[in-house]
Amino acid sequence: DAGEARCAYRFHRELLQHLQWNSGAVGWALKGVGHQFFLEALFEVYPEALCVWPHRDPVEIHVSTLTIAAVLYDAITGGATDWKQHARGWVEGIKTGLDRVMASPVIADPRVVHLDFRELARNPVGAIHQVYDRAGLPVSDTFERRMQAWLADPANRTDRYGRYTYSYEPFGLQAGWVRELFSAYCKRFNL
Repeated sequence: DAGEARCAYRFHRELLQHLQWNSGAVGWALKGVGHQFFLEALFEVYPEALCVWPHRDPVEIHVSTLTIAAVLYDAITGGATDWKQHARGWVEGIKTGLDRVMASPVIADPRVVHLDFRELARNPVGAIHQVYDRAGLPVSDTFERRMQAWLADPANRTDRYGRYTYSYEPFGLQAGWVRELFSAYCKRFNL
């Protein structure tokens, strides 16, 4: 609900202001995974915000988030969740939220930087340039060299701990159903 989101963002802003008090800091860089569903409320409370929204293939991302959710919830509930029953509603809920925000003019707000996740993965420094350009911030040569060095370090490889193979099977879902469900989103963001 947008009203609840506004209240949550107001509390969030006040908390950050308290934490920032007397620190000399002048801004915040925050990460969240659900803000795209509440952009109107976010921009009402944080009018100066710049949101970066990396768009990723829904077939890849939703099986990953379902798997993570299952691990977390099962640890809390002792495995009491019937994921085959719950997963469809989880994915459909995400679809409903995306449909709502895609129908809103806020999707085209210049404070939202839309990135293709594939391009972000191929050229992360280019993505940082795009975000910083939109924010009106410079990318110094030193900053760019440090990013390149961090990316080149084998200790920072995305597969340094191996790869996990995700499957919709434990959730009673099929990748084709997810692809069809999110076809409008995929078309809109060329996924």
